[in-house]
Amino acid sequence: MFSDNDADAWNEQLTDENGVDFDHVTVLKNNAAKEKAIKDALTTMVSGADGGDILAFIFSGKGHYNQSENSWALAAHDATSGDNGEDGDLYDEELATIMGDSIAERVFFFFDCCNASGMSYELAELNNSDTFFLATATAVNQPSFQDEDAHLRCWTQCFLNYAWNGDEPNGYEGSITADFNDIYIAALQGYILYAGTHVPLYDYSIQNPQKWNFYGEGFCLSKEGIL
Repeated sequence: MFSDNDADAWNEQLTDENGVDFDHVTVLKNNAAKEKAIKDALTTMVSGADGGDILAFIFSGKGHYNQSENSWALAAHDATSGDNGEDGDLYDEELATIMGDSIAERVFFFFDCCNASGMSYELAELNNSDTFFLATATAVNQPSFQDEDAHLRCWTQCFLNYAWNGDEPNGYEGSITADFNDIYIAALQGYILYAGTHVPLYDYSIQNPQKWNFYGEGFCLSKEGIL
């Protein structure tokens, strides 16, 4: 639930003229978010970027783990039916093939779905992985949850509103120039605070969001934040 709301929230965040203000944003929701459309949008993004650009790929929904193949996938809208010759699952190998051609200065990945951290392994092996920052909702083989009150998925709510925007009491008031290492830590603390309100009997200690920062210090989505 609420994945379409997540897309709207991130679109608003990335196109705010007083904030990050990305030049080009493609939003794919519901029936438009089929595997081929996602891969086409990613390919267009990567091929159109130069060495001074900042890219972001943000996904909210379901994730799969194929144990027999030891591979992970983001489940597109057509994951149960397939379309355009695709099976509807964007596998980690497929994503790595596309992102391997990136020459952008920075690339941000945000995956709010089950099994999310498994998508990092293939990306980590790429020669350009030192430009990547990944923030994922779950550890491998763990489920993600939604925030019923905010009508967003929980990791999106914590990263955007609790940490980056500081919209909640006791939250971390980030900024467009804030280091995403700091935003991630604050979002993780906010996520832990949700433990008693969503699935009280679930052990959140094994479900914490995961971060892979190959870029190093100073990663943000604003040019003004890089010294």
